[in-house]
Amino acid sequence: MEQKAQVETSQIFKTKVFETAILAGEILLESGAEIVRVEDTMRRIARAFQLENFDIYVLTSGLFASADIDDRRLNSRIKEIQAASPHFGKIDEVNEISRQLVSGHYTVEDAYERMKLVKRMPSYPVFVHAFGAGLGAICFCYLLDGSPRDSLFSFLAGFLMWILVVYFRKWGMKRTLCNVLGSAIACSLCIVFHSIGFGDSVDKMIIGTLIPLIPGVSFVNGIRDLSDNNFLSGMVRLLDVAVATTCMAIGSGVVIEFANRLGGLL
Repeated sequence: MEQKAQVETSQIFKTKVFETAILAGEILLESGAEIVRVEDTMRRIARAFQLENFDIYVLTSGLFASADIDDRRLNSRIKEIQAASPHFGKIDEVNEISRQLVSGHYTVEDAYERMKLVKRMPSYPVFVHAFGAGLGAICFCYLLDGSPRDSLFSFLAGFLMWILVVYFRKWGMKRTLCNVLGSAIACSLCIVFHSIGFGDSVDKMIIGTLIPLIPGVSFVNGIRDLSDNNFLSGMVRLLDVAVATTCMAIGSGVVIEFANRLGGLL
């Protein structure tokens, strides 16, 4: 009986290690981490607790994992990952928890509970996101040789545009449509500001305001995945960037054409 209890305890412990590794990978992947980081973190957790025959296969939209719990039992899991906005705070927290776990400062139970808290970590408030978009717009507009007035009103256009985009997403609007409407709104605001005298170069204002909509994290991670021979995930991420930029071109192009036909406002 004592030996059987020890075996059951070992099985429970290994199952907990397996679930902890899965949870870490899930949080990293949905927060925008690259494939190599996800795989490395999960493997380090499994290796630290001698989880045998731990195999994983990670894609941008899901992960597959299996491990031997004992001689007669195999644990496997398929986890679908829903697309979410990048959250570097979650990535940093999971990295820190996994390091503390592997080094022995956390027990498996502690690490699992802390990761559950990280998973529920809220995103930044809407106005913080909007301020970041406005700050990106003002910086890129200035880098593109825009005047101080162009940069100032690019900030305002980027701020207002991002607030609307965030609320579009909360209402369940698809991301492709959000990019079309977001770029159309950004162009419309810049054209209006320029037409009433608030700005010197409308093209630089528009470009600066549109840049925060570009999925830069997906682009960088796509290149990194390709360089690490994760060709499928890399191509998916780059295709996502191509679709997003095409939607932006459609939205901004329609508004600019309409403005020109309306009376040559540009």
